[in-house]
Amino acid sequence: MKTKSLQPAFAITLFAILFTASLQAQNPRGSLRGTVQDATGARVSSAKVVAQLAGSSVQREAASEDRGEFRLDDLSPGNYRITISAAGFAPAQTDVWIAVATVRDITVTMKPAAASATVNVQGSASSITTETIDTSSAVRGGVVGSQDLETLPLPARSFANIAYLVAGTEPVEPSDPTKARITAVSTGGSSGLNNELSVDGAENSDDWIGGFLQNFSPDGIQEFAVRTSNEDADTGWTTAGSVVITTRRGTKRMARERRLL
Repeated sequence: MKTKSLQPAFAITLFAILFTASLQAQNPRGSLRGTVQDATGARVSSAKVVAQLAGSSVQREAASEDRGEFRLDDLSPGNYRITISAAGFAPAQTDVWIAVATVRDITVTMKPAAASATVNVQGSASSITTETIDTSSAVRGGVVGSQDLETLPLPARSFANIAYLVAGTEPVEPSDPTKARITAVSTGGSSGLNNELSVDGAENSDDWIGGFLQNFSPDGIQEFAVRTSNEDADTGWTTAGSVVITTRRGTKRMARERRLL
Protein backbone atom coordinates (compact mmCIF):
# COMPACT_ATOMS: atom_id res chain seq x y z
CA MET A 1 0.00 0.00 0.00
CA LYS A 2 1.44 3.35 -1.07
CA THR A 3 1.43 6.35 1.23
CA LYS A 4 0.44 9.67 -0.27
CA SER A 5 2.98 12.45 0.09
CA LEU A 6 1.94 15.37 2.29
CA GLN A 7 4.66 17.69 1.01
CA PRO A 8 2.52 19.55 -1.60
CA ALA A 9 -0.27 20.18 0.92
CA PHE A 10 2.25 21.29 3.55
CA ALA A 11 3.91 23.67 1.09
CA ILE A 12 0.57 25.20 0.13
CA THR A 13 -0.39 25.66 3.80
CA LEU A 14 2.97 27.24 4.63
CA PHE A 15 2.67 29.63 1.66
CA ALA A 16 -0.84 30.65 2.76
CA ILE A 17 0.40 31.37 6.32
CA LEU A 18 3.34 33.46 5.11
CA PHE A 19 1.17 35.34 2.60
CA THR A 20 -1.45 36.12 5.25
CA ALA A 21 1.21 37.32 7.68
CA SER A 22 2.74 39.62 5.08
CA LEU A 23 -0.61 41.36 4.56
CA GLN A 24 -0.71 42.40 8.24
CA ALA A 25 2.54 44.40 8.14
CA GLN A 26 1.91 48.02 7.23
CA ASN A 27 4.74 50.01 5.70
CA PRO A 28 5.92 52.76 8.10
CA ARG A 29 8.24 54.32 5.51
CA GLY A 30 7.82 56.67 2.55
CA SER A 31 8.87 56.92 -1.08
CA LEU A 32 10.31 59.53 -3.44
CA ARG A 33 9.24 59.57 -7.07
CA GLY A 34 10.51 62.05 -9.62
CA THR A 35 11.25 63.08 -13.18
CA VAL A 36 14.51 64.57 -14.50
CA GLN A 37 14.26 66.86 -17.54
CA ASP A 38 16.13 69.67 -19.29
CA ALA A 39 14.97 73.26 -19.88
CA THR A 40 13.00 72.21 -22.99
CA GLY A 41 11.12 69.48 -21.13
CA ALA A 42 13.07 66.63 -22.73
CA ARG A 43 13.67 63.77 -20.32
CA VAL A 44 17.20 63.12 -19.03
CA SER A 45 18.17 59.46 -18.62
CA SER A 46 21.00 57.97 -16.52
CA ALA A 47 20.92 60.88 -14.07
CA LYS A 48 22.32 59.97 -10.66
CA VAL A 49 20.00 60.73 -7.75
CA VAL A 50 21.38 60.71 -4.19
CA ALA A 51 19.10 61.11 -1.15
CA GLN A 52 20.87 61.99 2.15
CA LEU A 53 18.82 61.91 5.37
CA ALA A 54 19.44 65.03 7.47
CA GLY A 55 21.37 64.42 10.69
CA SER A 56 22.21 60.86 9.68
CA SER A 57 24.66 58.86 7.60
CA VAL A 58 21.76 57.13 5.82
CA GLN A 59 22.09 57.61 2.05
CA ARG A 60 20.21 56.11 -0.87
CA GLU A 61 20.96 56.25 -4.60
CA ALA A 62 19.01 55.72 -7.81
CA ALA A 63 19.34 56.46 -11.53
CA SER A 64 16.74 57.85 -13.92
CA GLU A 65 15.65 55.40 -16.60
CA ASP A 66 15.00 55.99 -20.31
CA ARG A 67 11.97 58.22 -19.64
CA GLY A 68 13.90 60.27 -17.08
CA GLU A 69 11.92 58.81 -14.17
CA PHE A 70 13.28 57.47 -10.89
CA ARG A 71 11.92 56.14 -7.62
CA LEU A 72 13.31 55.48 -4.15
CA ASP A 73 11.24 53.31 -1.81
CA ASP A 74 11.56 52.29 1.83
CA LEU A 75 12.79 55.72 3.02
CA SER A 76 12.67 56.60 6.70
CA PRO A 77 10.42 59.66 7.24
CA GLY A 78 12.34 62.91 7.54
CA ASN A 79 14.07 65.70 5.63
CA TYR A 80 16.35 64.63 2.76
CA ARG A 81 18.95 66.55 0.76
CA ILE A 82 18.46 65.40 -2.83
CA THR A 83 21.42 65.78 -5.22
CA ILE A 84 20.97 65.13 -8.96
CA SER A 85 23.86 64.94 -11.42
CA ALA A 86 24.00 64.06 -15.12
CA ALA A 87 26.58 64.29 -17.90
CA GLY A 88 26.52 67.72 -19.56
CA PHE A 89 24.41 69.32 -16.82
CA ALA A 90 25.18 71.27 -13.66
CA PRO A 91 24.39 69.43 -10.40
CA ALA A 92 21.08 70.32 -8.77
CA GLN A 93 20.14 70.11 -5.09
CA THR A 94 16.98 70.44 -3.08
CA ASP A 95 15.56 69.53 0.32
CA VAL A 96 12.52 67.26 0.30
CA TRP A 97 10.41 66.11 3.23
CA ILE A 98 9.42 62.43 3.07
CA ALA A 99 6.33 61.59 5.13
CA VAL A 100 5.31 58.22 6.56
CA ALA A 101 3.38 55.85 4.27
CA THR A 102 3.23 58.38 1.41
CA VAL A 103 4.87 58.99 -1.98
CA ARG A 104 6.45 62.40 -2.64
CA ASP A 105 6.65 63.58 -6.26
CA ILE A 106 9.23 66.07 -7.59
CA THR A 107 10.23 67.33 -11.03
CA VAL A 108 13.87 68.31 -11.53
CA THR A 109 14.83 70.66 -14.37
CA MET A 110 18.55 70.44 -15.15
CA LYS A 111 20.53 73.36 -16.60
CA PRO A 112 23.64 73.21 -18.81
CA ALA A 113 26.93 72.59 -17.03
CA ALA A 114 28.07 76.18 -17.67
CA ALA A 115 25.42 77.52 -15.31
CA SER A 116 24.71 76.78 -11.67
CA ALA A 117 21.41 75.13 -10.88
CA THR A 118 19.16 75.26 -7.85
CA VAL A 119 15.84 73.44 -7.63
CA ASN A 120 13.38 75.20 -5.35
CA VAL A 121 11.06 72.69 -3.69
CA GLN A 122 9.27 73.34 -0.43
CA GLY A 123 11.35 71.54 2.17
CA SER A 124 9.61 72.59 5.38
CA ALA A 125 8.46 69.99 7.87
CA SER A 126 5.22 68.24 7.01
CA SER A 127 2.14 69.48 8.87
CA ILE A 128 -1.45 68.26 8.79
CA THR A 129 -2.56 71.92 8.94
CA THR A 130 -1.03 72.74 5.53
CA GLU A 131 -1.18 69.34 3.84
CA THR A 132 -2.48 69.20 0.28
CA ILE A 133 -4.37 66.37 -1.41
CA ASP A 134 -2.10 63.76 -2.96
CA THR A 135 -3.50 63.34 -6.48
CA SER A 136 -1.08 60.50 -7.30
CA SER A 137 -2.76 58.09 -4.87
CA ALA A 138 -6.30 56.86 -4.34
CA VAL A 139 -5.72 56.57 -0.58
CA ARG A 140 -7.56 59.17 1.49
CA GLY A 141 -6.20 60.38 4.83
CA GLY A 142 -3.44 62.57 6.19
CA VAL A 143 -0.03 62.63 7.86
CA VAL A 144 0.59 64.13 11.30
CA GLY A 145 4.25 65.15 11.46
CA SER A 146 6.70 65.77 14.29
CA GLN A 147 6.07 69.51 14.02
CA ASP A 148 2.38 68.92 14.82
CA LEU A 149 3.22 66.68 17.79
CA GLU A 150 5.56 69.31 19.21
CA THR A 151 3.51 72.49 18.66
CA LEU A 152 -0.21 71.65 18.63
CA PRO A 153 -2.16 71.33 21.93
CA LEU A 154 -2.37 67.69 22.99
CA PRO A 155 -4.98 66.82 25.67
CA ALA A 156 -4.18 63.87 27.95
CA ARG A 157 -0.85 63.37 26.13
CA SER A 158 -2.61 61.00 23.72
CA PHE A 159 -1.26 61.28 20.18
CA ALA A 160 -4.64 60.15 18.83
CA ASN A 161 -6.18 63.51 19.75
CA ILE A 162 -4.31 65.13 16.86
CA ALA A 163 -5.63 62.48 14.47
CA TYR A 164 -8.99 64.29 14.50
CA LEU A 165 -7.47 66.98 12.27
CA VAL A 166 -7.53 64.42 9.44
CA ALA A 167 -10.66 64.71 7.32
CA GLY A 168 -13.17 61.91 7.88
CA THR A 169 -12.29 61.23 11.54
CA GLU A 170 -13.98 61.99 14.85
CA PRO A 171 -13.42 61.04 18.54
CA VAL A 172 -15.32 58.19 20.18
CA GLU A 173 -15.25 56.91 23.73
CA PRO A 174 -13.10 53.77 24.25
CA SER A 175 -15.14 50.67 25.08
CA ASP A 176 -12.42 49.26 27.36
CA PRO A 177 -12.51 50.91 30.85
CA THR A 178 -8.84 50.02 31.37
CA LYS A 179 -7.88 52.29 28.45
CA ALA A 180 -9.50 55.52 29.57
CA ARG A 181 -6.46 57.55 28.50
CA ILE A 182 -6.39 56.06 25.01
CA THR A 183 -8.80 57.94 22.78
CA ALA A 184 -10.41 55.92 20.01
CA VAL A 185 -10.54 57.27 16.47
CA SER A 186 -13.62 56.83 14.32
CA THR A 187 -13.19 56.86 10.53
CA GLY A 188 -16.18 57.28 8.25
CA GLY A 189 -18.66 56.93 11.12
CA SER A 190 -17.27 53.60 12.36
CA SER A 191 -16.93 52.64 16.04
CA GLY A 192 -13.15 52.94 15.91
CA LEU A 193 -12.74 49.36 17.12
CA ASN A 194 -11.99 47.91 13.69
CA ASN A 195 -9.16 50.29 12.81
CA GLU A 196 -5.78 48.73 12.15
CA LEU A 197 -2.81 50.20 14.04
CA SER A 198 0.87 49.47 13.42
CA VAL A 199 4.10 50.78 14.94
CA ASP A 200 7.25 50.60 12.79
CA GLY A 201 5.54 47.93 10.70
CA ALA A 202 4.46 45.75 13.67
CA GLU A 203 0.77 45.35 14.50
CA ASN A 204 -0.48 47.14 17.63
CA SER A 205 -4.21 46.44 17.44
CA ASP A 206 -6.20 44.94 20.32
CA ASP A 207 -7.37 41.49 19.17
CA TRP A 208 -10.04 41.22 21.89
CA ILE A 209 -11.64 44.63 22.35
CA GLY A 210 -10.47 46.31 19.17
CA GLY A 211 -8.86 49.69 18.71
CA PHE A 212 -5.39 50.61 19.99
CA LEU A 213 -3.52 48.05 22.08
CA GLN A 214 -1.56 50.69 24.00
CA ASN A 215 -0.87 54.40 24.06
CA PHE A 216 2.42 55.87 22.82
CA SER A 217 4.16 58.93 24.15
CA PRO A 218 4.16 61.74 21.56
CA ASP A 219 7.83 62.31 22.47
CA GLY A 220 8.69 58.91 21.02
CA ILE A 221 6.71 59.28 17.78
CA GLN A 222 8.31 60.67 14.63
CA GLU A 223 5.01 60.97 12.75
CA PHE A 224 1.97 58.90 11.83
CA ALA A 225 -0.43 58.53 8.91
CA VAL A 226 -4.18 58.07 9.21
CA ARG A 227 -5.85 56.33 6.27
CA THR A 228 -9.60 56.76 6.21
CA SER A 229 -10.47 54.98 2.95
CA ASN A 230 -9.02 53.17 -0.09
CA GLU A 231 -6.08 51.79 1.90
CA ASP A 232 -2.97 50.45 0.17
CA ALA A 233 -2.32 46.74 -0.22
CA ASP A 234 -0.23 46.69 2.97
CA THR A 235 -3.38 47.30 5.04
CA GLY A 236 -5.58 44.33 5.84
CA TRP A 237 -7.90 42.91 8.50
CA THR A 238 -9.98 46.08 8.69
CA THR A 239 -13.25 47.38 7.29
CA ALA A 240 -12.55 50.92 8.48
CA GLY A 241 -9.29 52.91 8.57
CA SER A 242 -5.71 52.47 9.70
CA VAL A 243 -3.04 54.32 11.66
CA VAL A 244 0.61 53.86 10.65
CA ILE A 245 3.10 55.06 13.29
CA THR A 246 6.85 55.47 12.92
CA THR A 247 8.97 56.13 16.01
CA ARG A 248 11.82 58.58 16.47
CA ARG A 249 15.32 57.49 15.53
CA GLY A 250 18.75 58.49 16.82
CA THR A 251 20.88 61.15 15.12
CA LYS A 252 24.58 61.99 15.05
CA ARG A 253 23.93 64.82 17.50
CA MET A 254 22.24 62.49 19.98
CA ALA A 255 25.15 60.04 19.69
CA ARG A 256 27.66 62.81 20.47
CA GLU A 257 25.62 63.94 23.48
CA ARG A 258 25.57 60.39 24.86
CA ARG A 259 29.37 60.14 24.57
CA LEU A 260 29.75 63.38 26.55
CA LEU A 261 27.61 62.09 29.44
